[in-house]
This record gives sequence, structure tokens and C-alpha cells, in this order.
Amino acid sequence: MNIYNDIFRRIKKAAASEPKSIDQEFLKLMEEVGESSQAYLSSEKASGANYKHLTVYNTKEELVDVLLA
Repeated sequence: MNIYNDIFRRIKKAAASEPKSIDQEFLKLMEEVGESSQAYLSSEKASGANYKHLTVYNTKEELVDVLLA
């Protein structure tokens, strides 16, 4: 079995044990994507977003949350 099949199998197993409904999972994913977008915009000092003083590190943390959502 190659490593990708093993990873996919683990993801499917974790997903099967998730108590959230599909709707709830989708909304959680969108929430995390929004947070990662905010962190990225702040780290890039985009107009209207730099007041949060977030960094690339914060963006990376939020992106991990997207993967875990």
C-alpha cells in the first residue's frame, strides 16, 4: 500500500467518526477559510485588515485549522 492510500484511508476513518452533519462541517470549513483569509490579509498589511497585526505564522496556523475542519 502506498503512503497516499494510507493517508486517504486514515482521512476516511476520521471523517466517519465526525459527529457533525455535512451542513455543519461545510459551515465550519467556511469559517476556517474566512479566518485564514483574514490572517493572510493582515499579514500582508492589506487596507482595512492590518489592525489585527497578524503574521505569516498566524496564517499558517489558520490554514492548519482549514485542513482539520
